[in-house]
Amino acid sequence: MVAKQKKVLYIFICIVFCILYFFIALSPLEEHLHLQPVWTINISENNQEKKQHPETDHHFLLGKTLGYFDKEGNISQLKSFPFRAAISDSIWTIYTPENTQINCHTPDGTVFTHIDSTGFPFFEEDRIYILLPSGNSVSSYSLDGTKQWTHEEPAIITAFDSSQNGTVIGYSNGKIFYTNNSQSISATFMPGGSNYNVILGVAISPNGKYVAALCGLESQRIIVAQVEKNQTKIIYHEFLTEETKNQSLVYFSSDNNNVFFDTKNNLIMVNLNNLSSTHLSLNSNAIHIVECTCNTTNTSEIIYAILSKNEPNYQVSLVNKNAVLLGNFSFNANNAFIASENNSLFVGKDTIISRMDLIKE
Repeated sequence: MVAKQKKVLYIFICIVFCILYFFIALSPLEEHLHLQPVWTINISENNQEKKQHPETDHHFLLGKTLGYFDKEGNISQLKSFPFRAAISDSIWTIYTPENTQINCHTPDGTVFTHIDSTGFPFFEEDRIYILLPSGNSVSSYSLDGTKQWTHEEPAIITAFDSSQNGTVIGYSNGKIFYTNNSQSISATFMPGGSNYNVILGVAISPNGKYVAALCGLESQRIIVAQVEKNQTKIIYHEFLTEETKNQSLVYFSSDNNNVFFDTKNNLIMVNLNNLSSTHLSLNSNAIHIVECTCNTTNTSEIIYAILSKNEPNYQVSLVNKNAVLLGNFSFNANNAFIASENNSLFVGKDTIISRMDLIKE
């Protein structure tokens, strides 16, 4: 009788297992992310190709070499420089400490404006800034070389960022200055909350409505502030258990929904829709973030590519909008960069640039 009951139980378990297996087998498998190599070029071979529209190219700065390349791996500009250079996808210049005039070039090498100033130029897209030699003031210039504004504080600039809708500057005294690009709205505030006030990283959202910062020493914290006309309101803050004394990356996503903070042991991603944070352990310091669009079966997904550094090792990590680490790879190099276009990720390493396409299948 006992043996018969065991046999019935065994048959029942087998039937249940078969039913479950049937339904599981019918369910579609989760799509997996792949990096598909497309091409690799060596910039030391100097294979420049003159193009009609080099302004659509991506810029690179590797060691003492700058230039532009396109999605197909053609180099349209390549320059070596002895001292310093500044570059964006729209503008580049080479300069020395003795320069009293800064020549701004288009990607094809044409000089389109001169700026009569000493200091350190900084370009973001088509925006021109000059950090003055004093270290405590910065000027904004239009594309025709006209000075738009200058902001000065009695403290050293320790962090800087701009977007198409504004500029934000962090100082060693803990102050943050914000202005929209027309300067019709400006605000200065001090997040405070620490024993020593200093701004180690700062960013402004693409829509100009949010400012984020890594603030202070001894009770270090991250903050996100909402900009309302000439006032700011802190809508999120988080104290850190371990502190960094280094200048750190702060980055807003292009859709204004997420902001990333590089901290001592983690990359913190704050979701601005629900004001929650996720900590990602990269074991290195994030220095640049780009976004790729990965097409799935039914939709398009944004993937964040994060370049981090722990000398002499560089690492590229892929993270989705839910702060899930999808994978990473690492390499040794003296200099590196990343860029993106649609689903293509470009990785530069010393004299090598490679394209890899993100594919889900």
